[in-house]
Amino acid sequence: MYNIDHDDNLSDDYCYAMVLLPDGRICVGTDEGINFVEFANGIKKVTSFGNSQGLPDDIVRSMVIDTQNRLWLGFQEKGICIFDYTKNQITFQPKDISNGQINSLLPAGDNLWVNTEENGILKYDKYGKCSTLLLENNVQTRAIDILTDLENSLWFAESIHLTRTTGDKITAFTSINNSKIGFIHCVLSDRKGGIWFCPDSQLGHMYQNESGKWEIEHFKIMDSKQPADIVTIYEDKYGFIWLGSLGEGVYRFNPLTGKTRSFNIKANIEESSILSITGDNDDIWIGGFNGVSKLHIDSDGYSDKAIITKDTLFDTKMMKDYVYSIFIDSKKRIWFGTDENGAYYLKDDQLINLPLNHNSVHSFAEDQNGKIWFSMPDVGLGYFVNSNINYFTAKDGLSDPSPVSLFAMKNGKLIVVHSNGFDILDPNTLQIIYHSSEENLADINCDLNSISQSEDSTIWIGSEKGLINYNPFSDLNIIEPALSFSGISVFSKNIEASRTKFTHDENNLRFEINGLWYSDPQRVNYTFFLKVIPTSGKTQKTEV
Repeated sequence: MYNIDHDDNLSDDYCYAMVLLPDGRICVGTDEGINFVEFANGIKKVTSFGNSQGLPDDIVRSMVIDTQNRLWLGFQEKGICIFDYTKNQITFQPKDISNGQINSLLPAGDNLWVNTEENGILKYDKYGKCSTLLLENNVQTRAIDILTDLENSLWFAESIHLTRTTGDKITAFTSINNSKIGFIHCVLSDRKGGIWFCPDSQLGHMYQNESGKWEIEHFKIMDSKQPADIVTIYEDKYGFIWLGSLGEGVYRFNPLTGKTRSFNIKANIEESSILSITGDNDDIWIGGFNGVSKLHIDSDGYSDKAIITKDTLFDTKMMKDYVYSIFIDSKKRIWFGTDENGAYYLKDDQLINLPLNHNSVHSFAEDQNGKIWFSMPDVGLGYFVNSNINYFTAKDGLSDPSPVSLFAMKNGKLIVVHSNGFDILDPNTLQIIYHSSEENLADINCDLNSISQSEDSTIWIGSEKGLINYNPFSDLNIIEPALSFSGISVFSKNIEASRTKFTHDENNLRFEINGLWYSDPQRVNYTFFLKVIPTSGKTQKTEV
């Protein structure tokens, strides 16, 4: 055992933190900078680096090694920085966190969590963006210390209690600048990073200002005395927002001018209740109570007075079913989910009906292998591949037999939204990660068009309780708890876990197992099986 102090050239005996560097040295943060400690042939060697050598602050309160083996330092007054321990120099200090006291640092995936004294817990991501961690009701958090678990949940210790949060994995927006957000029927993340959503008959727009804080604005779409609810939303190639309403037809909104154009002149699909709008280049597909219509932007797409015509030839060919959703896959097939006749797809001007065992199809998604997935109330999911139809139900692990909305994310997985949260389904392994009531997602009651994916791959979900932002890359590739044996006993007498042989009358074994799953502890179940191994003679051997 060695004692290392000021007599060994340690810059100060008061030490706050230390880490083991990849090169084998120990780095120690003190009241007088950082110290590098190494041993060679029983000889101690200490070198120091402080304010006089270029550190922003002498008092180093915290330090961590991130996933890229970079050394982050947290100071008493000067925020954080990256220190290159191979060259003994500061290589980076973010402007957003260059001041204030840092209590602790925590790397988690591509993010660095920074526990500050004045500004609560901050997240610094791989894009160089700094944001504040907010809890319920947008309360800013402050903690003594923070850590993360296997499920990427964030834990922080306060003076009188311990709190667990999903961190940046799931963030709820219930109000912005005292403007409440709730009862969202549909949501859209546009190409500029703005979030469009429709509570009832209004159109809301949430965007980040220059300082990174969210702002909100509202637009009036309908002039009628009793405006209808807007339930579907789509952005065309020109940046215009298309809106579908219940009973008032279709609108095209210009975000730059705030002007709205109505397409409810003719007594047809455009005037009825609209449930789905999507598009491909200049083609706009509209579905609802009266079937499907196809519009085409002929010219002047960037103008409020763009020339937009209806494909009457297509209209005469298309079914007049009650249409819940329209989806365009990678092969340019157009899929239609109906209320009475299951699913159709349009290929080479031919309409083909899938022989489903259920009449209603609410939403579609295509995974990275080209399988077309669809959701059905009271049944679950189905998927179409190589002209075959397969089903994935609650018996296979789906948490709710009536999924509300379905979407294929950029990470290759499917998000399946239901009334009490959402499931993350791996289409290759058919394994699921659940997000539900333990993450404050009970009774979110989403609608059909409630999912949208932003340019940075995060998912926005519109719900009865507000907007939910989900970061899919914060979910680890684990689908079950990490198990550990805490004890084994025979007839209530504890035995060593390494013991494998028992006499014939030692046949009452008790296993104590720990397997924590904070996201959904009610789903934790244990199973075991007995395996009988034949041996020579008349005896048999049994293994658990």
